[in-house]
Amino acid sequence: MMDGTPQVGDYTIAQKGIDLLEGLLEWRPQIEKALKNADWSHTFDDLTNMVIHGQLEFHEFDDCFCFTQQTVFPQFKTYHFMVAGGNMDSIIEKTEIFKNKARALGCRYLSFSGRKGFEPVLRKEGWTHRFTTMWLEVGE
Repeated sequence: MMDGTPQVGDYTIAQKGIDLLEGLLEWRPQIEKALKNADWSHTFDDLTNMVIHGQLEFHEFDDCFCFTQQTVFPQFKTYHFMVAGGNMDSIIEKTEIFKNKARALGCRYLSFSGRKGFEPVLRKEGWTHRFTTMWLEVGE
């Protein structure tokens, strides 16, 4: 029909939302494990809320996931991996997908935050160390 009525087999926005939430819930234990390694900078609900509101993108594959966002600096943008988990080799195998997405968004770099143990793995794939972040608690 041409009256705007969804046809059988149409993939609705509502169905996309349901699929997204189901994917997030399926990965919740691994997402929370990654967040624990990040000293709980965010909760699972924080990430879900950010995805729903378009501040983060959630990418789900068979054996890995990641959350990405654009980081805007005055002179360039990066397509940043904020949280990732699952099979690291699988994430690395998807690099070209993310490079294409970054280019389409006008980003100059991919960037990745994670544990220090990720550095040797990423370095083998051509990633370079740019920054080290250190924290000092200031107390109350």
